[in-house]
Amino acid sequence: MSFLAPMFLLGALTVALPILFHLLRRSTQDRVLFSSLMFLRPSPPRFSQRRRFEHWLLLLLRCAVIVVLALGFARPFLNRLLPAPPPTISAKRMAILLDTSASMRRAGAWTAAQNLAIDQLRLCRPGDRVTVATFDRQLTTMVSLAEWEAAGPADRISWAIGRIQAATPGWAGTDLGLALTSAAESLFESEESDTALSREIVVITDLQEGSRLEALQTFSWPKGISVSVLPVAPKQVGNASLQWMLGSQATSPSAPQELRVRISNSPDSIQDKFTLSWEPGDNSRPSPKPTEIYLPAGQSRVITLAAPADARVDRLVLQGDSEDFDNTLYLARSESKQSQVLYLGSDDPQKPRTPSFFLQRAWPASSNNWIGFQAWHSEKPLARDLIKASALVIVSGLLPAESVRMLREELLAGKTVLFIPLNASCGPTLAGLIHQPSVVLEERQAKDFFLWTELDLRHALLAPLAEARFSDFTKIHFWRYRHIPENTLPSARALVRFDTGAPALIEIPAGQGSLFILAAGWHPEDSQLALSSRFVPLLQSFLDLAQGTSRSAGQFFVGDTIALQDFRPHVTGTLLTPANKTVPLTAENPRFTGTQQPGVYRWSDGSMTRRFAVNLAPSESRTRPMAIEDLEKLGLPRARAKSDPVQLVRQQALQQRIELENRQKLWRWLIASALFLLLVESCLAGWTLRHQTSHLEGVRL
Repeated sequence: MSFLAPMFLLGALTVALPILFHLLRRSTQDRVLFSSLMFLRPSPPRFSQRRRFEHWLLLLLRCAVIVVLALGFARPFLNRLLPAPPPTISAKRMAILLDTSASMRRAGAWTAAQNLAIDQLRLCRPGDRVTVATFDRQLTTMVSLAEWEAAGPADRISWAIGRIQAATPGWAGTDLGLALTSAAESLFESEESDTALSREIVVITDLQEGSRLEALQTFSWPKGISVSVLPVAPKQVGNASLQWMLGSQATSPSAPQELRVRISNSPDSIQDKFTLSWEPGDNSRPSPKPTEIYLPAGQSRVITLAAPADARVDRLVLQGDSEDFDNTLYLARSESKQSQVLYLGSDDPQKPRTPSFFLQRAWPASSNNWIGFQAWHSEKPLARDLIKASALVIVSGLLPAESVRMLREELLAGKTVLFIPLNASCGPTLAGLIHQPSVVLEERQAKDFFLWTELDLRHALLAPLAEARFSDFTKIHFWRYRHIPENTLPSARALVRFDTGAPALIEIPAGQGSLFILAAGWHPEDSQLALSSRFVPLLQSFLDLAQGTSRSAGQFFVGDTIALQDFRPHVTGTLLTPANKTVPLTAENPRFTGTQQPGVYRWSDGSMTRRFAVNLAPSESRTRPMAIEDLEKLGLPRARAKSDPVQLVRQQALQQRIELENRQKLWRWLIASALFLLLVESCLAGWTLRHQTSHLEGVRL
């Protein structure tokens, strides 16, 4: 026999009460006439010295009533069924996603994530089909479905656990939306006829606020899929971070370059005192005197620093933060040198409102300036030495055929040319520069005005304008432009477009050089560009790109694919990574995709060396955890809380016990028996009392 509520059996312990009452000698019920009681002392009931029970049958009946009631409330049943079988749970497809972004480098986060992933693998059943992947900016498969099925059922879990234990977090940012959508699509790509097969994604991440979720906004989740989010937390909360900002530039080769850096302290931080110091990459010299900074939690501050004179000092370090994974910024500086800008056009620089007039004032020609500007009339014969001596060539208007041919040859050799067609008749010059039979330009006039849109701020040319104070072009109006059909331009890439969809700034690679086409000029007849604060930074960016220099620190982030022709027209040579690994680069393979760690990368072709810095993405420093409800608002089909298989067995067994007890209902018979015993006890007690009374009355008579 089993009991559904066995705790009620403890009520049977109250059977001691009737026994205790029977052991007490009660005061007599007889009345005896006596003269006075004032000289007698009252005597309370006491235990019998002989410990003798009276009325055994009444005692047994009363004890039996208590025991039967306890049994009835315990709801007994006869366990005649077989032991409850384990729950029948069908096999499922599962994808385990493990976050390996830079924020997982915080103390305790990665170990907790590995343990959760291992626990999920150990709960897998033999029929489950599992894939394991890591994600940061992209999704990387660690254990594919084919590898899982190829491994033996007894070894696949331990083999997958070994893969997880060998993994380490990287330095890239977090694109949680891309990881979830890619995993959801992969779960339905396999050729499985059972459409009712359950599919689940298990995400193990720190859920930091800097995670990208754009891919979830327009994603339509397939039916039958669920997502379980298992968040991990580091041992310490709070984080301070660094971020490069666009700073003012040096005005001469001897003047120090000014750099601006933003320091942010998270709202949950417990530190408010920090220090900033420049440090050499080879640790050959002691660090300069650090700068002390007081920054309360939840605030940010922009500081202007002078770049160190020693070229070996290439990193800025923040100290005083409990989490140091994002406390280093790398700086790639190029030596300042005399630069010359050559302008080819028919307009007079001394006359206002002409393109060369504004150029001359952006780069004034003087002995104290290290950027020289020279205007050359387009109809005059062009000397090759003049082109070679110029870092950047700006063409405005129609050029003679010989000048176009010469400029085309220098362009193929690595020169950077900016072409600004002043009118539709400049098509032959453009056709000669791109080596096409003809190019048709169409004049477009605005009824009101045109605006620049769709700026590619990740391009090396526009990256220095990514800061908020430079990236807003909505207040710059364009009155007219020259429409250039993109299908007539070979390998054209639109870096900026007008709000009509027409290209506003086009890049065309030509050999080892680059040709840029600006569809609308900066003079007032075309636009307000020359009158805006964006004009000089944009021109400087053209010159920096032509020289292969970058005055915007932090231009590249970990994981970026860098097209070296954007950084420097020459693409042959070798690249040295921060880990001292040499990578050859050729014209056939000009793109570098190995920016997997922050640091300074060096490119060299034997005669010259160019450096560029790769830093941690600023979004990765936003380490405060987001709420899971924010993901559900984007349509995430979150899974219900999973039960332990052992708990499922217990729940099923309990359901069987409840059903069996409801069928038998033995408690009803026990309650009826208790009522019957109470009735018998009452009758017996009444009979005993009458018998004692009549006996005492007979004794008195």
